Amino acid sequence: MRLYMKKSFYAFICVIFSIMLYSCDLELQTNEDYRGSALDIYQHMTCWEYMEKHADQFSSMMKAVEMCGMKEYYTQLDTPYTYLLLNEAAISDKVKEVEQNPSLLMSLQNILKFHIIKGEYHAYGTLDYNIKYVETLLGGEAEMSLSLQYGEAHAANRDDVDRLLVMKGCGSSEVVTALESNLIMDNGPAHVLDKICVYQK
Repeated sequence: MRLYMKKSFYAFICVIFSIMLYSCDLELQTNEDYRGSALDIYQHMTCWEYMEKHADQFSSMMKAVEMCGMKEYYTQLDTPYTYLLLNEAAISDKVKEVEQNPSLLMSLQNILKFHIIKGEYHAYGTLDYNIKYVETLLGGEAEMSLSLQYGEAHAANRDDVDRLLVMKGCGSSEVVTALESNLIMDNGPAHVLDKICVYQK
Protein backbone atom coordinates (compact mmCIF):
# COMPACT_ATOMS: atom_id res chain seq x y z
CA MET A 1 0.00 0.00 0.00
CA ARG A 2 2.80 2.37 0.96
CA LEU A 3 4.65 1.53 -2.31
CA TYR A 4 1.46 2.21 -4.30
CA MET A 5 1.02 5.62 -2.66
CA LYS A 6 4.65 6.50 -3.33
CA LYS A 7 4.31 5.62 -7.05
CA SER A 8 1.05 7.57 -7.27
CA PHE A 9 2.69 10.62 -5.70
CA TYR A 10 5.61 10.53 -8.18
CA ALA A 11 3.20 10.08 -11.07
CA PHE A 12 1.19 13.08 -9.88
CA ILE A 13 4.34 15.22 -9.66
CA CYS A 14 5.36 14.19 -13.21
CA VAL A 15 1.91 15.13 -14.57
CA ILE A 16 2.01 18.56 -12.87
CA PHE A 17 5.55 19.18 -14.14
CA SER A 18 4.53 18.23 -17.71
CA ILE A 19 1.54 20.57 -17.62
CA MET A 20 3.71 23.44 -16.39
CA LEU A 21 6.35 22.75 -19.03
CA TYR A 22 3.98 22.71 -21.98
CA SER A 23 1.77 25.56 -20.78
CA CYS A 24 4.64 28.05 -21.05
CA ASP A 25 4.45 30.06 -24.31
CA LEU A 26 7.92 31.57 -24.00
CA GLU A 27 10.59 30.46 -26.41
CA LEU A 28 13.73 28.92 -25.08
CA GLN A 29 16.68 31.27 -24.90
CA THR A 30 19.26 31.06 -27.63
CA ASN A 31 22.95 31.89 -27.61
CA GLU A 32 23.49 35.27 -29.26
CA ASP A 33 26.86 36.60 -30.34
CA TYR A 34 27.99 39.49 -28.14
CA ARG A 35 27.98 42.78 -30.00
CA GLY A 36 30.30 45.21 -28.23
CA SER A 37 30.16 48.93 -28.84
CA ALA A 38 32.22 51.88 -27.65
CA LEU A 39 30.64 54.08 -25.02
CA ASP A 40 29.40 57.45 -26.18
CA ILE A 41 31.74 59.87 -24.43
CA TYR A 42 29.42 62.82 -25.10
CA GLN A 43 26.89 63.85 -22.46
CA HIS A 44 24.62 65.59 -25.03
CA MET A 45 23.84 68.48 -22.68
CA THR A 46 25.39 71.69 -21.44
CA CYS A 47 27.48 71.82 -18.30
CA TRP A 48 24.61 73.50 -16.46
CA GLU A 49 22.14 70.81 -17.52
CA TYR A 50 24.59 68.17 -16.31
CA MET A 51 24.76 69.82 -12.88
CA GLU A 52 20.97 70.03 -12.76
CA LYS A 53 20.74 66.33 -13.58
CA HIS A 54 23.19 65.57 -10.74
CA ALA A 55 21.85 68.12 -8.27
CA ASP A 56 22.73 65.89 -5.31
CA GLN A 57 26.41 66.53 -6.16
CA PHE A 58 26.22 70.12 -7.43
CA SER A 59 23.41 71.99 -5.65
CA SER A 60 25.92 74.21 -3.81
CA MET A 61 27.92 74.75 -7.02
CA MET A 62 24.75 75.86 -8.84
CA LYS A 63 23.83 78.16 -5.96
CA ALA A 64 27.33 79.69 -6.05
CA VAL A 65 27.12 80.22 -9.82
CA GLU A 66 23.76 81.97 -9.52
CA MET A 67 24.87 84.08 -6.53
CA CYS A 68 27.86 85.28 -8.58
CA GLY A 69 25.79 85.93 -11.73
CA MET A 70 27.86 83.47 -13.78
CA LYS A 71 25.21 81.02 -15.05
CA GLU A 72 25.70 82.14 -18.68
CA TYR A 73 29.22 80.65 -18.67
CA TYR A 74 27.76 77.21 -17.99
CA THR A 75 24.87 77.44 -20.46
CA GLN A 76 26.51 79.19 -23.43
CA LEU A 77 27.48 77.24 -26.56
CA ASP A 78 29.68 79.77 -28.39
CA THR A 79 32.98 79.52 -26.51
CA PRO A 80 34.67 76.22 -25.61
CA TYR A 81 35.70 76.05 -21.96
CA THR A 82 36.97 73.31 -19.68
CA TYR A 83 34.88 73.21 -16.52
CA LEU A 84 36.23 72.09 -13.16
CA LEU A 85 33.03 71.25 -11.30
CA LEU A 86 33.13 71.47 -7.51
CA ASN A 87 31.01 68.93 -5.69
CA GLU A 88 29.32 69.40 -2.32
CA ALA A 89 32.44 68.44 -0.34
CA ALA A 90 34.44 71.12 -2.16
CA ILE A 91 32.23 74.20 -2.13
CA SER A 92 29.25 73.90 0.23
CA ASP A 93 31.12 75.53 3.16
CA LYS A 94 32.21 78.48 0.97
CA VAL A 95 28.62 79.07 -0.13
CA LYS A 96 27.44 79.07 3.50
CA GLU A 97 30.17 81.58 4.41
CA VAL A 98 29.02 83.96 1.66
CA GLU A 99 25.37 83.56 2.70
CA GLN A 100 26.37 84.63 6.22
CA ASN A 101 28.80 87.33 5.04
CA PRO A 102 27.90 88.81 1.61
CA SER A 103 31.17 90.79 1.53
CA LEU A 104 32.88 87.48 0.61
CA LEU A 105 30.96 87.25 -2.67
CA MET A 106 33.90 88.51 -4.76
CA SER A 107 36.18 85.77 -3.39
CA LEU A 108 33.56 83.15 -4.33
CA GLN A 109 33.34 84.61 -7.82
CA ASN A 110 37.14 84.43 -8.13
CA ILE A 111 37.03 80.76 -7.13
CA LEU A 112 34.51 80.04 -9.88
CA LYS A 113 36.53 82.00 -12.46
CA PHE A 114 39.65 80.05 -11.52
CA HIS A 115 37.76 76.81 -12.19
CA ILE A 116 36.82 77.69 -15.77
CA ILE A 117 39.67 77.16 -18.23
CA LYS A 118 39.81 78.75 -21.66
CA GLY A 119 39.90 76.02 -24.30
CA GLU A 120 39.18 72.29 -24.20
CA TYR A 121 41.37 69.92 -22.18
CA HIS A 122 40.64 66.22 -21.71
CA ALA A 123 42.21 62.78 -22.10
CA TYR A 124 40.91 62.21 -25.63
CA GLY A 125 43.78 63.86 -27.43
CA THR A 126 44.36 67.29 -25.86
CA LEU A 127 46.15 66.23 -22.65
CA ASP A 128 48.97 63.81 -21.90
CA TYR A 129 51.26 63.04 -18.96
CA ASN A 130 53.28 66.22 -19.45
CA ILE A 131 52.30 69.32 -17.47
CA LYS A 132 50.34 71.83 -19.52
CA TYR A 133 49.85 75.39 -18.27
CA VAL A 134 46.46 76.84 -19.10
CA GLU A 135 44.65 80.16 -18.81
CA THR A 136 41.62 80.52 -16.56
CA LEU A 137 38.93 83.19 -16.53
CA LEU A 138 40.54 84.63 -13.40
CA GLY A 139 43.78 85.47 -15.20
CA GLY A 140 46.49 87.40 -13.41
CA GLU A 141 49.39 85.73 -11.63
CA ALA A 142 47.46 82.68 -10.47
CA GLU A 143 48.55 79.73 -12.59
CA MET A 144 46.72 76.54 -13.38
CA SER A 145 48.34 73.41 -14.74
CA LEU A 146 46.90 70.13 -15.91
CA SER A 147 48.23 66.67 -16.70
CA LEU A 148 46.96 63.11 -16.76
CA GLN A 149 47.42 60.62 -13.99
CA TYR A 150 49.17 57.43 -15.12
CA GLY A 151 46.59 54.69 -15.56
CA GLU A 152 44.56 52.91 -18.19
CA ALA A 153 45.49 55.12 -21.15
CA HIS A 154 43.25 55.06 -24.22
CA ALA A 155 40.77 52.62 -22.67
CA ALA A 156 37.48 52.05 -24.48
CA ASN A 157 35.52 52.58 -21.28
CA ARG A 158 35.41 56.24 -20.27
CA ASP A 159 35.63 55.32 -16.58
CA ASP A 160 39.04 53.73 -17.18
CA VAL A 161 40.57 56.66 -19.04
CA ASP A 162 43.24 58.62 -17.19
CA ARG A 163 41.99 61.01 -14.57
CA LEU A 164 42.97 64.64 -14.49
CA LEU A 165 45.62 66.05 -12.17
CA VAL A 166 45.14 69.76 -11.49
CA MET A 167 47.68 72.25 -10.10
CA LYS A 168 50.63 69.94 -10.73
CA GLY A 169 53.84 71.96 -11.05
CA CYS A 170 52.26 75.23 -9.86
CA GLY A 171 54.51 76.55 -7.11
CA SER A 172 53.61 74.96 -3.80
CA SER A 173 49.96 74.38 -4.73
CA GLU A 174 48.31 71.16 -3.66
CA VAL A 175 47.76 68.71 -6.51
CA VAL A 176 44.08 67.88 -6.89
CA THR A 177 43.00 64.64 -8.55
CA ALA A 178 39.65 64.67 -10.31
CA LEU A 179 37.00 62.28 -9.02
CA GLU A 180 35.53 62.03 -12.52
CA SER A 181 37.23 63.13 -15.71
CA ASN A 182 36.54 63.64 -19.39
CA LEU A 183 32.81 64.34 -19.27
CA ILE A 184 32.34 65.89 -22.71
CA MET A 185 29.53 68.47 -22.61
CA ASP A 186 28.04 70.42 -25.50
CA ASN A 187 30.01 73.50 -24.35
CA GLY A 188 33.27 71.79 -23.36
CA PRO A 189 34.75 69.02 -21.22
CA ALA A 190 34.17 68.86 -17.47
CA HIS A 191 36.08 67.27 -14.61
CA VAL A 192 34.64 66.80 -11.11
CA LEU A 193 36.72 67.85 -8.09
CA ASP A 194 36.17 67.40 -4.37
CA LYS A 195 38.70 70.12 -3.45
CA ILE A 196 39.04 73.75 -4.46
CA CYS A 197 42.17 74.55 -6.45
CA VAL A 198 44.14 77.34 -4.77
CA TYR A 199 47.33 78.72 -6.26
CA GLN A 200 50.20 79.41 -3.88
CA LYS A 201 53.56 80.83 -4.91
